[in-house]
Amino acid sequence: MPGDPTLPPMPSTGPIADYLQTPGKLTSRLAAISTRKQLQNAVVGLQVAGHRLFAAIEAGQSRIDEAPRTPVAAGCLTKTLTATLAAEAVASQQLDWDTEINAILRIEGRERCGLGRITFNQLLNHTHGLDGSDIVQTPLTAAGWVDAPALCHKLAARPLSSPGTLYSYSDTGARLTGAALERLYGKPCGELLGASEVIGSTCAWGAAALPVCPANGGGLELTISQWLSFLDAHLRAGTPATGPARRMAELRAATVPLPGWSAAERAIARGWKYYGGGWFGHNANMGDRSALLRFNPQEATAIVLAASGDGAFFALAGLFGTALPEFANLRPPRLLTAHERNLLRIEQYPGIYTQSRMRIEVTALPANTLSLSIHSHESADEPPRRLRPAQDHIFIPEPGGHPELPYVQFVSSPGSDHFDYLWNGKQLWRRD
Repeated sequence: MPGDPTLPPMPSTGPIADYLQTPGKLTSRLAAISTRKQLQNAVVGLQVAGHRLFAAIEAGQSRIDEAPRTPVAAGCLTKTLTATLAAEAVASQQLDWDTEINAILRIEGRERCGLGRITFNQLLNHTHGLDGSDIVQTPLTAAGWVDAPALCHKLAARPLSSPGTLYSYSDTGARLTGAALERLYGKPCGELLGASEVIGSTCAWGAAALPVCPANGGGLELTISQWLSFLDAHLRAGTPATGPARRMAELRAATVPLPGWSAAERAIARGWKYYGGGWFGHNANMGDRSALLRFNPQEATAIVLAASGDGAFFALAGLFGTALPEFANLRPPRLLTAHERNLLRIEQYPGIYTQSRMRIEVTALPANTLSLSIHSHESADEPPRRLRPAQDHIFIPEPGGHPELPYVQFVSSPGSDHFDYLWNGKQLWRRD
């Protein structure tokens, strides 16, 4: 697309725009990262002010394509598709962000109690408080619809927090949002995606009959070009938002801060993660492959990346790290000095912190230190590990611990003067 007279002038400055000026640079940098990180496959799509550029590495061979057809599994990126469907429903006045979910689902009995007064806004911002950490797969009916009663039955009887209180990432919000949209329109999620003004038209949708999980996609795949078109729809005028400025204002107004420190995102905005500096997006890690989306309405820029293993995040850092605040402004927590450790009120931290899937026990040790032990339904108990104290009530386990707990932070609920939760940068554990 470079040189297209119908597009705005090619941007000439900035580390991201530099790739458009010298297309071969994107391919060579991607190849170098793939070699260093031993990535079998990697593909990137970049758009700035309507100008696009693609690069790919497949089995160690690099290439530049006009529009790669590399399929990219949706995984958790599906949450942004579900959020877009909800935004379209709000724009067409089919519902409001503060509509209570059960006004549409109409779940009765024990399962209804778990929904409380939860709204669509809370579902997409992960502030609903429901504990669905034990649910591995979204229950679907034989026709491929989300089985809302079965889903609600699987939720833990005790919530993590009151609705609207604190963010804790999970699939539960997108699952329930998808179920409600299916009931509202009388169509399964796959058909809703195909009928969407934004998703169906910009992505040349061809899988309307596919059973789609609204949280992690199931078998849903889009090409790298289709994902870029989806982001482009959030940048251009004529989308549910009437232009980039309004889109930015709407998303920023909707952002909910995280309960504590995170190494990457800063907030959540109705299904989109916020990374600072005007950048929104989402990540998907599916074990043997990974993908991510980033877009910035103010800078008219969008990035799509997919790679083998967990390489998408490393490729993003290597290609665009100096321009993205999630890397450029990263300040890891500072470990406390010996003097600062001696001043800790260590007695405020020990306790048992739970989700239905995992229980974490924090124990006080001599010399004003702590240890952490994990009790999970999915694996054998791990031996206790000492915690190294850092600033802002963050503690870092000794090396070799659980991959979900690179650190833990003790946080309080609003208005509380003691620690009610344990936070790992993504999820909460409630203190019992």
